[in-house]
Amino acid sequence: MWATADETCEYIIGRYRQAWAHADRTFDALDLDAIGRVPWWGQGGEVTLHQIMVHMIVAVGAQVPRRDVYGVGQVIRAGRVDAARVRGAAD
Repeated sequence: MWATADETCEYIIGRYRQAWAHADRTFDALDLDAIGRVPWWGQGGEVTLHQIMVHMIVAVGAQVPRRDVYGVGQVIRAGRVDAARVRGAAD
């Protein structure tokens, strides 16, 4: 996911909440072996709900370290944390 400079935190969080609600409805409605299609995944793009769930868990998990590093940088630039103290904690 990416956001533009004019999108507020509230807007982005709201969009995530909409996605979570949609995912919850999907999980409630379908079995893990339900078939869906992602055309750009090749060979007709046929996948199960289980495969999509695993893919999304891995994709979101891969973003967590980047978010943490970015978040620390933002906090330091905003002057809310002593930068030297943060660097010392990372050593």
